[in-house]
Amino acid sequence: LGLRYDYSQPKFDQQGRSFSLKQGAQSTRFANAPRGLLFPGDPGAPKGANFADRNDFAPRFGFAWSPGNTSKMSVRGGIGMFYDILKGEDNLQFNGQAPFFGFADLYPDPLAANPTAEPRIFADPFRATETPNSFPSRPPARDINFGDSGFLPIGGAGVYYVNPNLRTPYIFQYNLSIQREVLHNTTAEINYVGSSGRKLTALVDVNPMILGTANRLFGPSFSFLDSFENVGSSNYNSVQVSLTRRPGSIGRLGSLYYTLGYTFGKTIDNASGFREITQRSPFYNARQFRGPSDFDVNHRVTFSGGWDLPSAGKTGALGALTGGWSLYPILSYRTGFPLDVYSGIARNRTRPGPSGAGDPNLVRADLVGSSVGIFDPRLNQSFRNRTANYWFDPANFSTASYAGIGNGIPTAAQRTYGTLGRGAFRGADRFNTDLSFAKKTRVWKGDRAPVLEFRAEFFNLFNNVQWRLPNVTITAARFGQMFDTEEPRLMQFGLRVAF
Repeated sequence: LGLRYDYSQPKFDQQGRSFSLKQGAQSTRFANAPRGLLFPGDPGAPKGANFADRNDFAPRFGFAWSPGNTSKMSVRGGIGMFYDILKGEDNLQFNGQAPFFGFADLYPDPLAANPTAEPRIFADPFRATETPNSFPSRPPARDINFGDSGFLPIGGAGVYYVNPNLRTPYIFQYNLSIQREVLHNTTAEINYVGSSGRKLTALVDVNPMILGTANRLFGPSFSFLDSFENVGSSNYNSVQVSLTRRPGSIGRLGSLYYTLGYTFGKTIDNASGFREITQRSPFYNARQFRGPSDFDVNHRVTFSGGWDLPSAGKTGALGALTGGWSLYPILSYRTGFPLDVYSGIARNRTRPGPSGAGDPNLVRADLVGSSVGIFDPRLNQSFRNRTANYWFDPANFSTASYAGIGNGIPTAAQRTYGTLGRGAFRGADRFNTDLSFAKKTRVWKGDRAPVLEFRAEFFNLFNNVQWRLPNVTITAARFGQMFDTEEPRLMQFGLRVAF
């Protein structure tokens, strides 16, 4: 039983070049800043990325029990609360942003077919798009005009905010295991392992469209505002079974040791973390995409071990040749990762999109039919006048039902994030075998003599095709295809001397 206290000081820029959001608040540091944008020194604004969280107490409890008098069986368990450390990447997003540094989001009109002269967008991009030029960057004056300096609208692509009241994410981890010696030097073990994550960070556009309108919550001076928020939650449950043999003699065959393990597990969340496929949650319903985590693996089997061969009692040159050999295999199998198909609609600060919230890049495709057809990627299939190695049927996905409301204002009945559930189908399973041979030889007799070790290592020994994820971009010509694999068989040899 124990209690731990964690404190992680929020990172801050010593020159105060950070910012935060608070709807309706007016900055005093920069009086002409749009209402809602605050800086260090403003009332209600943190010194750095966020206010400190000083409530991170983490209790722990664990036990171990050996029933009976044989000492061949043990029961162990525990539960604990563990806090995360807020990623530095959250705060590094502040570097290089307005008004401390210049930036530009340029949206030119489409080019006319076959232009006869150099388009104006190339020679004078700022005037062509009616965007003020904010370069070169210079320290901002306290009375800086954000519009004249080219800093409006605030936000948009490449800018990330942090909720000033962000709390430290935490997770409960718990386990219960039973271990039993079943043979000499061999134990079997079964474990239940689980965890529950709370207040996990995910990106949320905190400036969504007011539903039923084309107006954003913070007003026209702001674009979309992706902010790190405590909206994430996760849950993991698994049964883990293993059989382990400790190093021990097997008579004339030498020494053997191994671990054979199997895990049946499931991890569910509503956002899988920054830079993951599902890294953002909708503003109006953070649980909209609760489902299998991007990294969820239902089944995993592993085997690893070693076999040290005997010298067969030989001495001299023959003993040096036949003794000291070892074999190290590693075999693994796992089921595939979940897959998602998005609509392919780009986000725009003035268009509500099918969801009505201004986040059309979160909209998934519609599922056509009752399930997704899966194929053997080693065989060619023909779809859309194209023959290739397909993993799934592209015809199972469509955006036709909401294509017409992409630029309009959808009614409550029309609002959609697509009918395809998160992680509704999966990528390919994987099986792999690695194998290493090692030969150790003492250069001369004596315990202090140097040891010469030769190693031959084979990765993906049987050259199994290890498919990467298929193309899931619905607008791509290769949509549905498997066209990329991991490394084929690799071999390497090494020689070293240990003193």
